[in-house]
Amino acid sequence: MPVAPGVPGGAEIDPSGPTDAARTAACDAERVTIETAADAFEILYGNPPSSIDELVDSGYLRPDDDGFSHELSPEGTVVPTGECAPA
Repeated sequence: MPVAPGVPGGAEIDPSGPTDAARTAACDAERVTIETAADAFEILYGNPPSSIDELVDSGYLRPDDDGFSHELSPEGTVVPTGECAPA
């Protein structure tokens, strides 16, 4: 395991730490983006979107190459899936 330079006692660096933090931040950002898009959709149309696809089709979201790691429940709640699903 790598050792942090200049740290007394040579404290070890946890290689999964930054990766996990980055993934958590990305999942949180995606969730907030979807919630914001769903809120805007509901304000404009008077009813919540039925799916993320409806948000994409109506221009409120643009998926990246990997798609989304969340989906909408029938109640309109953003649910983590894939890489964002709880372990």
